[in-house]
Amino acid sequence: MTCFYDARMRAAKRLPILNDLRAVYYDDIEVTVHELRKLESDTNYIALPQTLVKVINYYLDYELLTQVCENCPITAISERLQIDEKYYSYYKPCSNTKFFNRSRKINHVLSNNRKDRTVFFYARLQYSLFLKKYISRDYVSINTSIPYKKLTRIENTYFELDNIEDAAILYCFYDYYELGAKICSICPVHSLYKSENFKNIEKKEE
Repeated sequence: MTCFYDARMRAAKRLPILNDLRAVYYDDIEVTVHELRKLESDTNYIALPQTLVKVINYYLDYELLTQVCENCPITAISERLQIDEKYYSYYKPCSNTKFFNRSRKINHVLSNNRKDRTVFFYARLQYSLFLKKYISRDYVSINTSIPYKKLTRIENTYFELDNIEDAAILYCFYDYYELGAKICSICPVHSLYKSENFKNIEKKEE
């Protein structure tokens, strides 16, 4: 059983009807019984962030929120990269190389920090600087098997993380530690830490 089962058992101490998983479904949680069962029984299952948010908000369980973030693939990748000291760095290309002018343009975009692009757009540009060659969206799509249209949406404005597996694939591809915190910043699950409900719960537990 998983942390979701444990959260339901904790909730059932306050509301015994929750001993039956179907009671959660019938309480208009907007998550199917099949999905709820998978969350409780499959330790390898990675649900969509919005599904996780619905279930965590239903139980209002700070321990569950913490465990979900601790068990997230992004956290695991981040820990590995930190151990391997895979921090971001790059060397300026020589002025006589073909990539020099392109690198200046990339640095200009990075320094402006445009609000109409996401962390994955900037990660691709930083990866270009690291490899000293421009990395196109096509190149990333081919090497990660993430469809080009989907990758375009992932890099575009106001994107809120809706698939942890895609984010994990891109994190592994760009392969530098600092990207992890940026991915968490657009994850709706991680944003629950900032919500008033969970701040109050944390204070009570302390």
